[in-house]
Amino acid sequence: MKICFLLNNLELGGAERVIAILSDYLACHNCDVTIVVLNKLNNQQALNSSIKIIPLNQNKVLSSFFPLRALLKENKYDFIIGNMWPITIIGFIASLFSFKKTDVLFIEHCIISNEYNHQSFAFQCIVKLSIRLFYNFSSKIICVSNGVKNDLQKLGVKKAKLKVILNPVDVHSKLIDQEECDQHALNWKNFTGIKILSVGNLRKNKNYPNLFKALKILKEKYNQNFISLIAGDGPEKESLSFLIKEYSLENHVILLGGVQDTESLYRNADIFVLSSDFEGFGMVLVEALGYGKTIVATDCESGPREILGNSEHGYLCSVDNPERLAESINTAHLNKLNPDILLKRYKDFDISLIGKEYLTLMQKMKSDQS
Repeated sequence: MKICFLLNNLELGGAERVIAILSDYLACHNCDVTIVVLNKLNNQQALNSSIKIIPLNQNKVLSSFFPLRALLKENKYDFIIGNMWPITIIGFIASLFSFKKTDVLFIEHCIISNEYNHQSFAFQCIVKLSIRLFYNFSSKIICVSNGVKNDLQKLGVKKAKLKVILNPVDVHSKLIDQEECDQHALNWKNFTGIKILSVGNLRKNKNYPNLFKALKILKEKYNQNFISLIAGDGPEKESLSFLIKEYSLENHVILLGGVQDTESLYRNADIFVLSSDFEGFGMVLVEALGYGKTIVATDCESGPREILGNSEHGYLCSVDNPERLAESINTAHLNKLNPDILLKRYKDFDISLIGKEYLTLMQKMKSDQS
């Protein structure tokens, strides 16, 4: 099978890691895999050498339409797989105008209703209308969680079009180059207090201010000594740096920026914390399970509860509630979960299982057409 993935970039985000892992799996199972990157190639992830990567070098998604159409016209793919709105729609329309019969799949990683709620009312209307108009014409839509599926149904996508396949992980595929990490990360191994790790882009939905308020409470109310490392970069970096100073957490919270490989961070952490207002899935939670780490996560829409259950595999607390988050971190520190149970749960997300679901789905679709 010839498969073409469409992505904005191949950098360090959750969706990008998912496609990198999935592409490697498919390439190892006799698929001809191409990844078309709409943007420029910067800091791309390591991939199977047989995977073709084609950058369109466009600054905006809309401007990628004509070069994408030309590419699809020159090449016959069995499946074109667009990732996240609006790339999903651009890929679908470009495929139509390539005049070649191809199955177009969408993978939706986000809760659309929440993802764009900071935009204007008019923009939100365009998003919802485009989903109602175009998503029902796709061959199939893969939802990375039941929460994403339920959201798309509310937006007018037919249930028959939707299939939930959880995100895959392959945490132990490579070892970290110790020199890549910030020196702070290398020094915390022997720290005697609580070593708290968070991984994720510095965006509003991650609600790191909620975490900082909780850490202030953890220090003052629970008298705990800790270092909180945050691996990730993004538009909120400056405001978060200001908050760290405002809450007098300079000796406790360290913004590492983008880290290419986070293995040593996970291995040396005591607690993993996710403080988000909403998630599409929360891949970092599964990665933490892979290292047997006790997790504290907000019970946000969606992902954490689907991954952790009703606190069987991690501690859930209410969204945007620093008192409860601080209490949960303290409880998790004093009552760590059994790593063997967490590792067993992690195996449910292994690429050998999740990749097979994708492969089986595409094989069935090809078989139904013949």
